[in-house]
Amino acid sequence: MSSVETLLCPAMSTTSIVVRPQPVATTLVVARERDRDRHVVPLVLPSKTTIHSLPSEILLDIFERLFDDLRIKCCDCDITVNEDGSPPVCARTRDSKHWCWRACHVLDPTLFPYAPATACRRWRDILASIPAFWTRIVICVDSPGPALTLAKNCLQWSRDELVHIWITRRKKRLPSQNSVSHEKDKEKDKLSGNMVGECERERRAVEGIMRRLAPHLHRCRSIHLNLLYRSSIMAAARSLKGSAPFLQSLVLNSAVTDTEQTLHADGLRHLECPLLNLLVLDAKTLVDMGRSAPQWLAERQSRINVELTQYAPSHGGGLRMSDVIRSLHLISSIHRLRIRDVAFCDAAGDTLKQVTWPLHVRELHLEGLRGSAVSDFFAMADDHFLFTTITRCQLRGPWHYLLEGYELRFVGIDDTPGLVDALDAWEGRVLSFERCANLGKTVLHAMAQGRIEMVNLEILRIGDCPFSTEDLKRVVRQSWHTDPIRCLQVRSPGVPISTEDYSWFSSCLNAFDWSSAPMAPISPSEGSAACSGSGDAQHEEGVDPVDLYGDEHMLPAYAFE
Repeated sequence: MSSVETLLCPAMSTTSIVVRPQPVATTLVVARERDRDRHVVPLVLPSKTTIHSLPSEILLDIFERLFDDLRIKCCDCDITVNEDGSPPVCARTRDSKHWCWRACHVLDPTLFPYAPATACRRWRDILASIPAFWTRIVICVDSPGPALTLAKNCLQWSRDELVHIWITRRKKRLPSQNSVSHEKDKEKDKLSGNMVGECERERRAVEGIMRRLAPHLHRCRSIHLNLLYRSSIMAAARSLKGSAPFLQSLVLNSAVTDTEQTLHADGLRHLECPLLNLLVLDAKTLVDMGRSAPQWLAERQSRINVELTQYAPSHGGGLRMSDVIRSLHLISSIHRLRIRDVAFCDAAGDTLKQVTWPLHVRELHLEGLRGSAVSDFFAMADDHFLFTTITRCQLRGPWHYLLEGYELRFVGIDDTPGLVDALDAWEGRVLSFERCANLGKTVLHAMAQGRIEMVNLEILRIGDCPFSTEDLKRVVRQSWHTDPIRCLQVRSPGVPISTEDYSWFSSCLNAFDWSSAPMAPISPSEGSAACSGSGDAQHEEGVDPVDLYGDEHMLPAYAFE
């Protein structure tokens, strides 16, 4: 029985009528016996009974049940009945203080309440009567419909509720330059003109939406802008000023550095958000804030999560590493720091390359950095990170400073010679390699020869990397000369281990685990773009992790959980 049938007929009886969503032709034939002869009199009811025939109260009940299934408790609270037997306020899923939306992708075509609201005007009007339904506002600037009207309606329907805002787009890919690389110059000019036109359309749409949003900043819990062009982010930032006492998450993400414009004087520095615990913006904007509004960065609450997103000017320039680290130094305490796809200048010409700034970071994630940017970061940042993840980066030296991280994780590294140099004096305890090329012939070989010291190494994890069991055995034997490896975990999809090898490792280690099951697909944030290619890691349509509800895009997928 469908959910609609269950709702209408909780207990089936002889008088119950089942109403299904699809039209049903109904003909009722009633036989009546008259005096002497029998005559059948057909009684015809309306030919179609559809879901549109349901009372508004029934439809509202259906929508509320859908809404309830999409909510989870967001804090610990004791949900017990009141003395009169009624549920307390905190048991009502529409109470945003104790309940929040389940994690999902905001561009899902079935997203509630947008999917049912597009069915017909009547459904939309019923949905619009409940403000809690509209506390997750998603505006796509490239949708066929008028984005400004949708923004106005959603803000109106949510009334005084605290809201989560997404300003994003469904298509996040630029037209490929490669497809016209051998065409005539006029076709290239046409493509360039289309990009300029799209940039202007996006910027104007964002400006209009932000003007509508500005009076409602005081009730925003999160604001996520996930757009193509940095110029659109700069335009939006002008409206981000005033009091936002409930704002916890601010994401200003763009994929194309179409401008090197400095952040407007009114942008961000006058935004009062004492509860902010997630800040995502491009690295150039952080540097601008560090110069023009250092106090704003210093006021960020303890243990904030910070992500610096792509900044890569088309002419090939970049930022100075010292400017970025000096700006991060202003933030008193960072729980998780992620620097992704940022172009940096060669530190050789940096007059401050010998200066170090103390950072207070617990978890560090470096992703898509080229050249010597990773080694420059560790040379200028004075901190002892608890967890360090380095994803699809080049690892060029010089490595005069220790690579920090009690637990160190490498993902998608093709620069294995640089990996050997980086690990030369690492002193952590947990080391992980995932999808790293030529691991056996380079890194494991260097470990087996003692060229990579393993003084404190206790746990070694290898996931989907090329190596042989003999490589691993030599590494284990070499560790006996220093501090023996205690635990070895291997994920080798489709490659089972022999009984003999399993017995050998089990007898030599305190803990050993080998799995040949497939690993989870590489996350879009870790990308398939090799560090030798373009720094622009384009995401598949509809799976951009920045469009996830919450801050899941801050957490790279882990193979050993």
